[in-house]
Amino acid sequence: MNPTVQPVPLAALQPAPWNPRSIKDERFQNLCKSIAADPEFLWRRPVLAQGDGTIYCGNMRYRAAQHLGFETVPAIVEDVSDQVAKERALRDNAQWGEWLEEDLAVLLGELGAAGSDLDLLGFDDRDLQKLLDSLANPGGLTDPDDVPPLPDEPITQPGDLWLLGPHRILCG
Repeated sequence: MNPTVQPVPLAALQPAPWNPRSIKDERFQNLCKSIAADPEFLWRRPVLAQGDGTIYCGNMRYRAAQHLGFETVPAIVEDVSDQVAKERALRDNAQWGEWLEEDLAVLLGELGAAGSDLDLLGFDDRDLQKLLDSLANPGGLTDPDDVPPLPDEPITQPGDLWLLGPHRILCG
């Protein structure tokens, strides 16, 4: 069975109340800019929803389309069980692979040199700058005792628990 992507009115869809994902404002604004710059990409990565309109994949894309004032969004609406919907949602959001950072930096450098707007590719500013800086300094820090500059925005928040081998560090 090959489900079809169709334009579905935003009013006929609603985010899943059980969705365990959130998005920070900076990342959401980046997603909105990305969709505004290339709305056709939504047709290649449509929202997936159950028969009643509950979105199980693409909740953030739906919210971005809503924010941008779209009336419809490309979607596949099909009858799937709650269990299948939740399993697919987790698979859709899981980070299966890892970036090969040197190769990623080279690719981003090539795209930037060709005129691509790197801010629309989903990387936060700090990570993007770190990758691009690595092109100028292959191999990273030259002295292993060098301390990188503090980020403008903290990476951790009060209440975060870091596991380092047998140790636990709680951010207070």
